[in-house]
Amino acid sequence: MKTIRNQLANVHKNKLLFIGSFTNNTSPNTLSFYSSSSIITHSPLKVKEELSHVEQASLKITNKDSLTNGDILLARALEHFRSIVGATNVATDEESLSRELADCSGNIRNVPAIVYPTSHDQVVQIVKIANRYQVPLNPVSSGQNWGYGSALPATNQRTVLLKMSKMTRLDMDEENGVAHVEPGVTQQQLLDYLQERNLDYTVPVTGAGPTCSLLSNALERGYGISPYIDHFGAATSMRIVLPTGNVHESMLDKMGGKHVSTLYKWQTGPYLEGLFSQSNLGIVTKMSIALYPKPEKVESFFFFFDDLSNAVSASKEILRCSNGIIGSVKLINNYAMVPMAGPYPKDQAVDGMLPQSYIDSFCKKNQFTAWNGVGNLYGSSAVIKAARSDIKKILRRYGSKRNIFLSANFVHSTSSFLNQIPIVNKTHLATYANVLSKSLELFSGIPNETGLRIAYWKSGERPTDKPWNPSKDGAGIIWYNPLIPITPQDLNSFTSMVNEICKKHKTEPLMTLTSLSDRCCVGTIPLLFDRNNEEEMKRAQVCYHELMNAGQKLGYVPYRLGIQSVNWLQDNNAVPPLLQTLKKTLDPNNILSPGKYGIF
Repeated sequence: MKTIRNQLANVHKNKLLFIGSFTNNTSPNTLSFYSSSSIITHSPLKVKEELSHVEQASLKITNKDSLTNGDILLARALEHFRSIVGATNVATDEESLSRELADCSGNIRNVPAIVYPTSHDQVVQIVKIANRYQVPLNPVSSGQNWGYGSALPATNQRTVLLKMSKMTRLDMDEENGVAHVEPGVTQQQLLDYLQERNLDYTVPVTGAGPTCSLLSNALERGYGISPYIDHFGAATSMRIVLPTGNVHESMLDKMGGKHVSTLYKWQTGPYLEGLFSQSNLGIVTKMSIALYPKPEKVESFFFFFDDLSNAVSASKEILRCSNGIIGSVKLINNYAMVPMAGPYPKDQAVDGMLPQSYIDSFCKKNQFTAWNGVGNLYGSSAVIKAARSDIKKILRRYGSKRNIFLSANFVHSTSSFLNQIPIVNKTHLATYANVLSKSLELFSGIPNETGLRIAYWKSGERPTDKPWNPSKDGAGIIWYNPLIPITPQDLNSFTSMVNEICKKHKTEPLMTLTSLSDRCCVGTIPLLFDRNNEEEMKRAQVCYHELMNAGQKLGYVPYRLGIQSVNWLQDNNAVPPLLQTLKKTLDPNNILSPGKYGIF
């Protein structure tokens, strides 16, 4: 029999008998395995049996004579996973893998199988089996982390995708406005739940759309629109499966305060729950999230500046005078207004991108300025009336070209009216009215897909008969999102840097500056490209890394990172040693998402 090299394994009495590599040159008809106490020899019949396990697991093996330890361990693990979740909830076929592993940032990873648990107990069992057979897992919720790697693991190490989209249990403490959600619960599902029960609370919406997970957005510290802008800040208790399969309980829970722990974020003793946000130290299978009470009225305001310094100063003052009734304030540059009008105007591009002259002409025609602001007020009619008066005074003082205050109901009625006029409903006016109507719905806590339009600007087809999914629909986007102090000096420095680098790489500098407080904002920069154009995709990736390096020199670094940043974190020695120590202690087999946020 031909010698089989490089790592073979045998599992005997539920114990791993071989880890390492061994070649038996003593007999052409036997095969040897390491054991903790001896070398165990197997006949060709045993080897054939191991190969049968691999084939039954539907794993693709290019050379059966070079079957590896990892192949056999993975095959055995998949057998157990099937026994836990059922055969239909383990996918290894090419069609499923291709569909689920598509990534709108152009990343490719080594994922041989996808496992779909339906309960917390199944996750516990899966993690224990993964440890037993040394099979890394990449846990995701809906897998829609678009622009950051979608559902893919951080590194190219062979990793099984643990997709928890079928874990959709949802219940609520109606009196206190706290929703208890599993990973698969989406924005739309929570909205349906609230509407069916006539509960006056607001969905913590984001621009990512109705089908995205509430739990995973909070864990990645996503931000929203209502005054509860910090979604992880609104998360209270969590049920956490540790990398060994044990389950973490907070001190407050263990003292007997299981209900009150869902109402009080900080628990008792050291706050450990924060370790499981933006990390690979555990799997959160349930989260309690405080919902913002539905206000009497929601009113949006829009303002327009040519000078960024004045726009920043006005925004800062508005945030301070309206604290508690305002969500975020966004400043959107002129380039970022163009995608509202429709697909990328390729016929207007010069040397691979839209020239400044086109942007200026577009904005003049549609009455946009260099910086276009939007904010939202939440409260009673009397409170909003008083805030509106204060905001108008501030905007006039700083020289806003014009100010507009609108309610969602008014815009929706106007949009419906325009769509009924044949001569208007095909024009940009109707398009803007529709986008504005959908935007104001979003500001009111109604999830929709209007925020996803930008992802399709250069490539991808927005489906009309199913939810939008930029990764599966062929869109190309990488997000760059650093934190910047809200000062005119910092934001002028940041925007100048972005303009220069993006244009150097023939990428339109679409910028939105979103306040996280009156002190700090996040710059959300979508690097858009045609995913069918290899050159464009590489340009966007190079542009991203140059922005990362240039921003770092200025002190502007991201609040959130995608899988494309693992090497950058390591190159910059950015991961604190304490995190590496915690990883090795909590996850001695490096099972959960190796390399996520640079943590191994």
